[in-house]
Amino acid sequence: MPDSQLPRRYAMVGVDGSLAFTTGTWREMRAAVAEGLGAEGESGAEMISQYSPLNVYYFAPYDRADEGRMNKVANGVYFELSDPKRYELPAGDEADDLPEPTGRVIKMHGPVAFYSTRGDLDEDEIEAIREAHKAVFGRLGRRGWI
Repeated sequence: MPDSQLPRRYAMVGVDGSLAFTTGTWREMRAAVAEGLGAEGESGAEMISQYSPLNVYYFAPYDRADEGRMNKVANGVYFELSDPKRYELPAGDEADDLPEPTGRVIKMHGPVAFYSTRGDLDEDEIEAIREAHKAVFGRLGRRGWI
């Protein structure tokens, strides 16, 4: 788990689909994800890929009836960033362990944070998040889902 006292740069995807890069401690990031949810549930952190230092911190309510707060854009960004095609992959038997597309789906609600296990997001990670966000936001917008 990251040092909770050190500020780090991370990306926040709002329920409205907005993308913002901000700096704060681990505790501040957790508070931003939990802010205003008004539902009981649990938070979680997931690796984007075993080939990337990117992780996602999110909230999942116990009552799944609150679909209106589902963060469709963050779910899509996670799916885009976890695509094995984005990374240099091992050859041979190790390549058989790649995740199936259905294993890359998470139902995240409320604001969602994308952060690096190495500390601040670097420029490549920021660009990858921006590109994934742009693709997802455009796709969902064209379908009228956001």
